[in-house]
Order: sequence, then structure tokens, then C-alpha cells
Amino acid sequence: MIPYVCDLTNGEALNKLTEFLKGKNITVAVNSAGRGNIGSFEDISDSDDIASISLNVIALQKLTK
Repeated sequence: MIPYVCDLTNGEALNKLTEFLKGKNITVAVNSAGRGNIGSFEDISDSDDIASISLNVIALQKLTK
């Protein structure tokens, strides 16, 4: 097991992690990152929506690619 702490909202840190993982035979990965927005849909700012999508979708996609 190789623990690796990374801020998946930081593009540079995410890129470093993906480079670190290249060529490694990974059988199990544990990702405890995620975020949600609280409030009415219309009251949530665009920046909060983008931050959630970036972490919950884009970072996950990049790590599993």
C-alpha cells in the first residue's frame, strides 16, 4: 500500500499524482474526496457548481483514465 495525499482541486497537484501513478499496477484505489452543495438549486453559484463538477467528475475521470 502506498498512501498519497493530494488536493484533487489543485490542478498541478492532480497532474503530479497522475504522473506518479503512471506505469504502476494498481488493483485498489481509495478516493475519499467529494463535495456537495447545500441549498436550493437556483441559489447555488456557478463557481460552486464548477468546483463540485471539477472534484466529483473531472478529477475522478483523470485518475481512472
